[in-house]
Amino acid sequence: MLEDKHRTQLRQLQHHQHILKKKLRSATNVNTMMLTKVAALSSRQYDLEQLSAGQKSYAGVTDAAPTIQMEVEERSRLIALVKLQGREIDTLKAEINLLRRKGGHIYAPAQSMPKGNPSKMQGK
Repeated sequence: MLEDKHRTQLRQLQHHQHILKKKLRSATNVNTMMLTKVAALSSRQYDLEQLSAGQKSYAGVTDAAPTIQMEVEERSRLIALVKLQGREIDTLKAEINLLRRKGGHIYAPAQSMPKGNPSKMQGK
């Protein structure tokens, strides 16, 4: 009686094991198909990236002239700005010397008072 019960339970477990093995085999097949698709897509992506890189390098040769022209224009603007700032510095130096000769005092720029209650600041 006990042996029959165990045999029945063993058959049920074997049947359940057989079903689980089929599910595992099916999932493995689906995963294999998906991995095959991923491999094909990765290969296609690599090919497209190589093609794109080749086109970019070819396009880069024809686009170099406008880039160089833009750099030259930017450099010219910067040179003009530096010259303008140099003239402003020279003007300021001349004004400072003029004030020194006239006996004027040259102070550092006035600092603004921190915001707050004036009565509290007097105690500090």
